Amino acid sequence: MLRENLKPATPRRSEDLGAQIDAPALLSHRSFFARFLSKKFLFVHELGFRIQQAGKETCILYSEIDGISIQSVDLFSYGIQYATGYKIYMHASGKTILMNHLVTDDRKNPFLIFVNKLIQVLADQFEMKKHLRANDWVLDEQGLRWRSGNLPWTDVGYVDVVDRQICVWKSTDVYPCFKIDVASSQAVILNEILERHTKKHPQKLSPESLGRFLFSRRTNKTIANITLALAVLFLASGLLLLFRGGNYLLLAFLLLFLGGPVSVYILFALRKTFHFFQNGIIQEPGHRVLFYDRCDSLMYDTNLQFINALYAFTRIRMDIQGSGTEMKVRIQCYGNDAEVDQARVESSMKISQRLYQKVATQGEIKWGKWARIAQHEVHYLSTPLLGSNVRFTMPFTQSISYSIDSGKFYLFRAGEANPLFEMDCNEENFYPGLFLLLKLVAEH
Repeated sequence: MLRENLKPATPRRSEDLGAQIDAPALLSHRSFFARFLSKKFLFVHELGFRIQQAGKETCILYSEIDGISIQSVDLFSYGIQYATGYKIYMHASGKTILMNHLVTDDRKNPFLIFVNKLIQVLADQFEMKKHLRANDWVLDEQGLRWRSGNLPWTDVGYVDVVDRQICVWKSTDVYPCFKIDVASSQAVILNEILERHTKKHPQKLSPESLGRFLFSRRTNKTIANITLALAVLFLASGLLLLFRGGNYLLLAFLLLFLGGPVSVYILFALRKTFHFFQNGIIQEPGHRVLFYDRCDSLMYDTNLQFINALYAFTRIRMDIQGSGTEMKVRIQCYGNDAEVDQARVESSMKISQRLYQKVATQGEIKWGKWARIAQHEVHYLSTPLLGSNVRFTMPFTQSISYSIDSGKFYLFRAGEANPLFEMDCNEENFYPGLFLLLKLVAEH
């Protein structure tokens, strides 16, 4: 929402903003009733943007913007994401601008074009000014400085957004030395500037290491807490009955027998913590280490859990296996866990490289239950309820396409509406096999 009582210090016209980029975006309103009063349009230009509402027009140059913060919230319905809500605060020439918008389609959305343009232009301005300031930090020619430390440009090793925080790593460190909320003032601009720097001056850790630490997840936290509460109740009741003695001894020993093993199981099974790094995972307790590039198998599945027909949470299962090492990750979240999903992508890409080498030496590899990927084609064994098995073969020299919908993968031959075959996305090595398939198709 643009606060109508705030206007730029110098009135601008649309001619001052340069050529218009793409179609205008119809902005969302803060309330249900406001949408019927007047429509609000956002026009993106090369040098700035303008907002039209109720016959009024406000024009802002990018060079007038002194600070910006972008808040985004993913919105879910029954565990399925249906939109992303954006709230943008801008300070331009001493004035404050507030925009709200709801994005339901990421494909070439005019509002997202505006957001990306805004970040790119403000990051470009840093190249000339060499100064970016927020409440708790400063970025200038010398590097990044904050209240408790500093990081010269030569020591900036890596930057990433993890759990809605922008994390900055020193070139030689495994753990981040600086964190800020991604929605805080100037944070998205800082991230863009440091990303550009790290791409020009990459400083990777040893390939033999796990890389930089990203995030941690604990397995089934809610179930563990509920089970632990029951175990404590059993133990407390058993001890109370044990002291009373008499006819209660049998029940006391029964409750102690139930509470004791359950407590031990929780401590060693349901209290597992998984520490995700760039190149692998560490599981505690026990300090089990797994490297993605030494694994051969991955199964990844998400299940929406409902209680009394109401969505409760999403359960994520990730089974990854290598030579002599197997790790079963079981976690839960509300909606979606973007960080774990990114770990799925990273591990799948590294496993697909090993599968690529196996295809070159062994001729083909198994993909899911019924498919096999060879060097020049993909095979699928159909098993109808009646009749003999049918083997489909799709050469990579032919044009193919695919789609993923509701946890199922469909492979199409060019020009055909019906899929050649389908498979579940939770089958063994589906995601690594998909990366392998795309790479082999690109080579033909």
